[in-house]
Amino acid sequence: MRKNILFNFISRLFTAISTFLFVPFYVSILGTDGYSIIALSLVVLSLVLIMEIGLTAAISREMARRDISDAERRKAFTVIEHIFLIFLSITIVSGCTSSSWLALHILADSAIDVDILITCLKFIIIEAGFQLLMRFYIGVMIGLERQMCANLFTILWTALRNGLVIVVIWHYPDLRAFFGWQLAVTFFIVGSLKLYSLNIVRAWPQSAAPFLDWITLGRLRGFASGMLLISLVAVINTQMDRIFIGSMVAMRDLGAYVLAA
Repeated sequence: MRKNILFNFISRLFTAISTFLFVPFYVSILGTDGYSIIALSLVVLSLVLIMEIGLTAAISREMARRDISDAERRKAFTVIEHIFLIFLSITIVSGCTSSSWLALHILADSAIDVDILITCLKFIIIEAGFQLLMRFYIGVMIGLERQMCANLFTILWTALRNGLVIVVIWHYPDLRAFFGWQLAVTFFIVGSLKLYSLNIVRAWPQSAAPFLDWITLGRLRGFASGMLLISLVAVINTQMDRIFIGSMVAMRDLGAYVLAA
């Protein structure tokens, strides 16, 4: 337990420090207008993460239970993974179909070129979908008390996504390079987490189950619903002010507000 607590602390400390450490480089290289789009991406991510509907916490709880068999645990893993793959597909379709409308109507006051905005919005929304899937696999590892590996993946993801991207935009000071790199890193980490999780799950007995096993989902419904309510309250508390301000002022002002926060 001490090792798990230590790695949880190190991971959260590194994530918190990176928030302060890397932002000045983003602003100095991409400018305040560029950082305003980065600030917008944080709001979009928070809204997309509502789609997990409490299932990340539910899968962690399911993996940690000792009153169910490994076959039931594998069935829960498979069924919830299918749901997250559906969510990922929704975000990919949404990113490809809605980015033009968002750029032309919601972000019309931005100083960034419209074509650049459209590409960036696609990257932002699609990456948010992959982050949903990443959170699922991290939840599985935490439930199986593999916090050390889960946190190492998280630290590696933060370092590559938020840190090494500075080198990328230093040579290519373009928002498309920034968000494209972040999407590529998240895709790589999700693929690595998928392979790691499969090595664990393959050892468990496999039982036939439909694509969406409603019996398994029914068992998780109560706990997931409670976690969804908590997530909704958290999003309202942390993001509603940014959504409200973003709808009233220019994008540059939203970036300044998020930076101050």
